[in-house]
Amino acid sequence: MTTDSKALEKYEHARFGPVLGVSDEGSAARNIVEAAYKSAKARALGRPGPMTVGVIIDGERMGSAGEVPIGPPEYEKVLAGATGNTFCTTNVGVRVNTRLHQPLPEYRVADAEADEAKWLDAIFEKFKPFIHTPDGQPRPLTVRLRTEREECRQALRRLVPKLEAGRAEGKLGSPDLHRLSFLIVFDAPITTPERIDKVKALIALAAELGVPEVAIDGDLLEGARRRISIQGLLNVLEPQTARALLAEADGAGVHLTYLYEVDPETAARTVWTGLNSAYRNGLTAAKYGLFPLDLEQQEFVVEHVQRWLAEWTPIPAFYVDTALVTDGDVYGADRVVEAARLWFDMVARNGAKVLLVDAPDRIDPHRLLKKGGDKDNGVLAMDDLATLLEHARGLGLRVLWSGGVSASEAYQLGKLGVFGFFTTGSTARVVPVGHTLSRDAMLASEKEPTELGVRRIHALAGAGFLHGALAEHEPELAAEIDAGAAALIGAGTEGEACAHALEALDETLVRAWKRHWRALGG
Repeated sequence: MTTDSKALEKYEHARFGPVLGVSDEGSAARNIVEAAYKSAKARALGRPGPMTVGVIIDGERMGSAGEVPIGPPEYEKVLAGATGNTFCTTNVGVRVNTRLHQPLPEYRVADAEADEAKWLDAIFEKFKPFIHTPDGQPRPLTVRLRTEREECRQALRRLVPKLEAGRAEGKLGSPDLHRLSFLIVFDAPITTPERIDKVKALIALAAELGVPEVAIDGDLLEGARRRISIQGLLNVLEPQTARALLAEADGAGVHLTYLYEVDPETAARTVWTGLNSAYRNGLTAAKYGLFPLDLEQQEFVVEHVQRWLAEWTPIPAFYVDTALVTDGDVYGADRVVEAARLWFDMVARNGAKVLLVDAPDRIDPHRLLKKGGDKDNGVLAMDDLATLLEHARGLGLRVLWSGGVSASEAYQLGKLGVFGFFTTGSTARVVPVGHTLSRDAMLASEKEPTELGVRRIHALAGAGFLHGALAEHEPELAAEIDAGAAALIGAGTEGEACAHALEALDETLVRAWKRHWRALGG
């Protein structure tokens, strides 16, 4: 492997075409290397190497629940198979190993009925150690006032002014440090108009009384249960409901939040642990997911991770099949391009150079790209991808694309001049479940990349790239490339027909690569 710690960032895709990532737990690593060095590009280069051949061996374990981190056995096999001839990456986790902060202190408004003075004093007492700290600098604290019925909300009109009066007496610090929050907890899903209206009424009351926050909880929705947990308010609210309530809260000047809060400090450190393992083991780069964090929490993690590993290439991942939640909005599948642009801006300002766009969810599976038709489960149209690609280029970002990329899509991505993409299914054959995944009870088989399969997709990516590069000045050669690519796509994934079509296209590509480099001046 190259010793350049930023090798992937320095890959010249404008000269050598898209980099192709193929995922495997290590058993097919030699197949991937052999495919790379038998390619038309390698033949045209004469002396190919990892910085020119443009192939990534991506260490992965693809279980029934999706891609999960690799361990020592897989690192050993991947690196031994690569033998320094390709880039090597891995994914340290689609999901962040999150921890929750302890819940903020709660006081039942109903308890004030028995002894209001005692109730008020208990809240002031809670703030006392956060005012009188060892260094004399007040620490922030939010106290939540839990409402359970209409009478509680009426009582708050009397109680909140009395709590606020305590500031003048030094019983609370400044409003930016010591805050009140209203809390409403439902013992059922927050899906009926009646329950949603109660949240709206509490938001209105908070605005009326100058309380800056409303927190909510209820039964977990099915999507949250199946995924352990998801993004903030989406644990208890459907995306459209969350979006509407956030908009209402924003208009009222109130922050609406989920009862439970993720600790981003711990999230950043657990992400770093996996990335640092990949770095110390000698991989070129590693991808890291940020689910189920909201955008603000993601930014905290990205800023820290990119700074802690500034000498290397951590690759943050954006998921087109997962809603992006911010403090004030929810971006679902209908706004994925808008969400991606926002997210690209965030990672760029925090030092990322290479990023991944993927569709990894296995509960509600989607592909990266739309195919058309009634049963299409793709997310992005090719035009959407081109829009995002242009935005990324303006930010100086290199984007790797993933999510069921087919042979024909590999050719189209090459034409667009993408930095690179990952695909395994279109390079692989079905094999028995191996030792690495043997404990996964929902796998009847797994997929293993073949040499011919990898060569086929590598050739199509290069063909698309060269077609785009040569179409204006070498139209006849570009037409020859297009015909050869169409023949290879139509020849299937394996067998003699595929092999013959590949050899025919490769002969054209060897000439095309040399013409392309000659035009670039070397």
